[in-house]
Order: sequence, then structure tokens, then C-alpha cells
Amino acid sequence: MEITQKKNSNKIRFAFGEEALDYSLGDSSGSRSYSVPYTDISRDRQTRVERNQSLENVGLLLIEGWRRLNSSAAIDGFRIL
Repeated sequence: MEITQKKNSNKIRFAFGEEALDYSLGDSSGSRSYSVPYTDISRDRQTRVERNQSLENVGLLLIEGWRRLNSSAAIDGFRIL
């Protein structure tokens, strides 16, 4: 059985074999592959959070723009709330 996931330029492939899991990860910087025997996989749960960096950058730009607008308006004697 094989599962493939794509998100933007990232591509992840899981191939479930008889004795091992084949894991492949590809992105804009290249690709890498791993083969892990099922006996080596831990039963501990793990969580990974992936953030969209471009949305975070847009938010920072908006905050900086608002700060600059507010500070220039303060020079004229009023503040934008």
C-alpha cells in the first residue's frame, strides 16, 4: 500500500511493505528516503506542527506598517487607534 501527500513544493510518500515502511520526502531543496523496519517504530505518540511561513511574514509586515502609520500620525498631534 502506498500513500502520497503533496503540499506546495513538499511531497511525502509512505510505502508500506511486508517488513518495513519506506518513507520519502521531497521539497525544493532536494529529496531523501528512509526505510524503517516495523520493529523499530516506537509506539510513543508524537505531534508535529507545521506553520505557513509566508502567512507569518505577511502578518509581521502588516503589524510593522500599522506601527509606522501610528507613529507618523503621532507626530502630527493625533493617534490612530
